[in-house]
Amino acid sequence: MLDIGFADVFYRLGLLARKEEQNEVARPALERFNHLRGIGGGDPQVPKQVKRMRAAILNAPEGAAHHYNLGLLFVEHGYFVEAQNKFDRAIALRPGDLELLKQLGRDLLELKQPEAALRYLQMALDLNPGDLSALFSAGQITGRLGRYEQAIAHFRQAIVHHPDDPQSWYFLGLGLSSSSKQAEAEKALHRSLALSGTDDKLRNKTQRLLAALQENPQ
Repeated sequence: MLDIGFADVFYRLGLLARKEEQNEVARPALERFNHLRGIGGGDPQVPKQVKRMRAAILNAPEGAAHHYNLGLLFVEHGYFVEAQNKFDRAIALRPGDLELLKQLGRDLLELKQPEAALRYLQMALDLNPGDLSALFSAGQITGRLGRYEQAIAHFRQAIVHHPDDPQSWYFLGLGLSSSSKQAEAEKALHRSLALSGTDDKLRNKTQRLLAALQENPQ
């Protein structure tokens, strides 16, 4: 099915299948309808919001933003399969849109869905392996999840594509320090300092991290 979050389709399918005495089709279709109708857990405003968003999609089915926004609403209420279906539709309507994929990663992270965010950030990196913001986001998320080697790999990739970017070296140093690789971490942080120029904010946090490593050798 092209749109697995369209409750009315399941309702109509269920009624038609029941009329034709195809209970093996009718039962799951009506169960699906009831599942979708229950979004919001009893808050009457949520189904109304879904209905408005659905109307926008029906009026402009090729508008990627409509599918995207409904997907975010599905995520917010725990309908993750339906959300992915809408996001994938939005992406299909705007193929190769790097900014859409990165924004989706940011929005999903804000909704506390880091694994889903990583899925779309990886799609962005498949399009452009050197995209700095996607690499930073993916590295920071995997770091927060405790997957330090993956985080380090993203920051190393950033340096491959942007060898003179001081923030890439800082994040690499941070990842290495979290992975108890102090010597490599200090080297990366010194490189960040050498490249940071007049960026006082970056220099200050790099110096603080260096001081913390030297005070507490691993």
